[in-house]
Amino acid sequence: MTDITYIILGLILIIGGLITGFGIPFLRSKVSAEHLETLKKIVHIAVYAAEQLLGPKMGPDKKAWALEYAKKLLAKLGLTFDEAAVDAAIEAQVKEMNLTGDGE
Repeated sequence: MTDITYIILGLILIIGGLITGFGIPFLRSKVSAEHLETLKKIVHIAVYAAEQLLGPKMGPDKKAWALEYAKKLLAKLGLTFDEAAVDAAIEAQVKEMNLTGDGE
């Protein structure tokens, strides 16, 4: 009878390598994409809420309010983003809002 211990250990090593090489990066990209989508949704809410609450001609105040509100919501969800990323998402949302005619 042949000892297949080394064959099984080799297969385990190959499978572990495949999971590490392909599975983990795939899961990380999926989680990152979901987090980015959540950021976009929260920023959308924050920008439109700032527009509604503070009204026209209050650009810097609305941006500051939206930034703080978005950071609070993200923190409640346990998500952390660089402030520059949240700021860039707010700018993109404001631009989109202005292009669609929903802004000031």
